Amino acid sequence: MVKVAFLLIYGKHYTGGPRVLVNLLAGLDRSVIEPVAITQRDSPMSVDLEKLNVKVHFLPLRGNVAVGQEAALRAGLFHKLAVIREIYSFNRNLKELLAREAIDCIWVRNSKGVILAAWAAKRLGKPLIWDIGMEKPYLGIMKGVHEIAMRSSSVVVAEAKAVYRNIFPQNVRDRYADKLRVIPSGIHDSRIREIEMCSRDSGAKNYVLCVGSLCKRKNQLFILQALSYLRSKGVRVMAKLAGGESEDGYLDSLKQYSQKHGLDDQVEFLGWREDVPQLICNAACVIIASKNEGVPYTLLETVHASTPIISTPAGGVTDLIQNGVSGFIVDYDDVEQLAACVCKLLNDPEMAIEFTQNARRDVLETYNKSNWLKSYNSLLAQMCHAR
Repeated sequence: MVKVAFLLIYGKHYTGGPRVLVNLLAGLDRSVIEPVAITQRDSPMSVDLEKLNVKVHFLPLRGNVAVGQEAALRAGLFHKLAVIREIYSFNRNLKELLAREAIDCIWVRNSKGVILAAWAAKRLGKPLIWDIGMEKPYLGIMKGVHEIAMRSSSVVVAEAKAVYRNIFPQNVRDRYADKLRVIPSGIHDSRIREIEMCSRDSGAKNYVLCVGSLCKRKNQLFILQALSYLRSKGVRVMAKLAGGESEDGYLDSLKQYSQKHGLDDQVEFLGWREDVPQLICNAACVIIASKNEGVPYTLLETVHASTPIISTPAGGVTDLIQNGVSGFIVDYDDVEQLAACVCKLLNDPEMAIEFTQNARRDVLETYNKSNWLKSYNSLLAQMCHAR
């Protein structure tokens, strides 16, 4: 039996990263691996982990570290020094916790997790697994962050090769090639059953849907711009945006744009919803407008729901969706291209069906929970025994 610590800093909403962790721990081989979860506060994620009989520890994050890492590093000198001091303090407390629990290996999500655990892992001589999830590109301040993360990690995991291509330049990928792994993810059986049980109302498929926290990274403004362009051409398309606001002021900016361009009768801001599978199943298509992603959980749900997809080439999307074959890939912020793709899917039901059939064929054989858990159980056991 080996013991693995899973560190994840919970954000504002129970979305991608937290759900990935819960799904992963739900499928671990508990006869081989004993998980211990570490996070900074109580949340719906910690509640679900405790339901899985996973021990959960809370290590608070102080104010300067709790903000986004890039914002913290761009601050003034005294603020940076405070951040460094708090990172060290968190690592010291983490080291004590890991030692008490006799941890064999540490798993972290995103580079912030690496920064918060790297010193502790090194002092204890424990392997560190960096599950990338979603990261900003290797530019500016993030170069330093990513270099620290790469050097500190024993293994780096991404859900698709395209995730590495979108974050790191070729020379960085070559330098750390021996650490890089690809483990395609999957969604939980209960979520698949929820999708399969959804009622299908063909008459309701008159709207495009975007699912995700409202923020600049998710780029919902891009969708409103496409609707405005279509409206100027006499084409009226309905849209539903499902997701809570994770960036102060962004929802207001979307509503102001909608009002200014006469879209109030076409756009619904749904907020946080528990019935996302039902929304996906009854949408004409799902749009992923993001500027940055890993492998969007929504993409996998949409493929399972047999709903067509339009997406930017963010993160690992292009490894899953082939443009013009299993969906549409549109350039970032190319409003006319997005508008044209929406019209094609709305006006050609046969194309929509063909896309969904091809997406299921191409994606689900690789991106499924069984393969994901088998690969991750093997990696965790290997890392623990390679100490």
